[in-house]
Amino acid sequence: MANRGDEEAAEGTLEGRGAEIFAEMANGLPLIVWVHDASGEQVMVNDTFCEFFGVTREQMKGDRWQVLMHPDDADAYTEEFLACIEEQRPFHAEVRVQRGDGEWRWIESWGRPRFSAAGEFRGMVGTSADITERKQATEELARANQRIAEQHEDLQKSAERLREANRRKNDYLAMLGHELRNPLAAVQSATELVGVAAMENPRLEQAVEVLSRQSEHMVRLIDGLLEVSRIARGKVTIDKDVVDLRTVCAEVLEDRRTRVDEAGLCMEVQLPDTPVWVSIDEVRTVQILDNLISNAIKFTPEPGQISFALHPEGESAVMRVCDTGVGIAPDKLSTIFETFHQESQHHERSSGGLGLGLAMAKSLAELHDGSIEAHSDGLGQGAEFTVRLPLHAEPPRRDEASDTTKPGVRSILLVEDNRDVAAMLHDLLAVQGHDVTVVHNGADALEALEAGRYDLCLCDIGLPDMSGHEIARAARSSDAIDDVTLVALTGYGQADDRARSKEAGFDAHLTKPVRLNDLTEVLGSAR
Repeated sequence: MANRGDEEAAEGTLEGRGAEIFAEMANGLPLIVWVHDASGEQVMVNDTFCEFFGVTREQMKGDRWQVLMHPDDADAYTEEFLACIEEQRPFHAEVRVQRGDGEWRWIESWGRPRFSAAGEFRGMVGTSADITERKQATEELARANQRIAEQHEDLQKSAERLREANRRKNDYLAMLGHELRNPLAAVQSATELVGVAAMENPRLEQAVEVLSRQSEHMVRLIDGLLEVSRIARGKVTIDKDVVDLRTVCAEVLEDRRTRVDEAGLCMEVQLPDTPVWVSIDEVRTVQILDNLISNAIKFTPEPGQISFALHPEGESAVMRVCDTGVGIAPDKLSTIFETFHQESQHHERSSGGLGLGLAMAKSLAELHDGSIEAHSDGLGQGAEFTVRLPLHAEPPRRDEASDTTKPGVRSILLVEDNRDVAAMLHDLLAVQGHDVTVVHNGADALEALEAGRYDLCLCDIGLPDMSGHEIARAARSSDAIDDVTLVALTGYGQADDRARSKEAGFDAHLTKPVRLNDLTEVLGSAR
């Protein structure tokens, strides 16, 4: 920082009249202006310099300018400035200085080397500007960025904790559903067994119907829990086939017509006259439509109406389910597809549920590259759900063949460690005339397979001493065991579970609770 000095010093340094002109220009500037000679001593400052620091030009001669700087900054600033003088290079630095009122302020200085016409180094000329507010703003911005970074890190940790909690929840739901299947399998088998014996007893028949209906309801609840858990974990695979969507819709609607009638409702169905070809997983699409129809029945009091329409629209197949039910409040439309979401039920026939159906329908529609949306004019105005699935080109025609072979009497080995499930399955198979042997662990199963000849082996996967997969692999690799039809019994029924069973050597895979029709079909296919 340089002092303008008196006129004689200015003339000696800046060469006569040019010095006067420079001094006049410098004094008219709002910036601090200073001049140093070739030795680094300050020889000139402008009026702004003196006003800012509260000093006179005389006080700033030589190296007295150094006393204006903050003790923590002075050495580094001075060292850099003198190095620039010695090396005759531009100078740039920031430093805290004490203003005339005693306040410490930040200034930024720029200096350029001066040379005579002959190229002789004459010193440094420069300016300084008060950057305190900019510095404070920069520091505040840095602190704000630091706070944002810390908050972002906290949010990331919170999100990770939520993801971990969600993963644990999904794992727990999967485990819970699996564990519930075993006792439910025993209940369902016992119900079917009693049903066989109750054909001529109307009162007992009615009790069996109640048991059967409620156990089926429990199965649907458990399946819903497992399905939502699998979807959340990305475990659901879509096995697509090209089908006429009219056929799928007609079958679901016909299956649900009895429930519609029992609820005191009427149902109007509109299907197009020409095929609506789509590439879908038929089972998953049935789940979508079944959940929508069930939802409409659940929230429509009698005498109400449900309508279903299917039609192609652009590149989509559009399924629309409408009802005259309780409707949806406008502020609830955005959350209607959330897991475990339940609208208030205001009519007498409202049935229970876990709030999984619409969430599952939305996820399954999206897995088909489709969409689902809800609309309602408000409470008491009914609701409309629209599903869109991509259309597909018509497939080539193919011949269909059917196998209606019914099973005869079979020799069956049942491997099941849950004794209630084993007892009920044994009696259910025995009452149909089959010869059933029961064992409760893997070692006994392999021993029985080696000792006797069986048409079919129903084998639980989760056994106390070894897994069902290990039994299957051992049976397939043993010369002492005849070629027997192996059927896996398990609470897990996803595509990857079936793939593991097939890889281990099983011929079929049944998910608990096992239904009589499923057993009959497997028995018919036994070697």
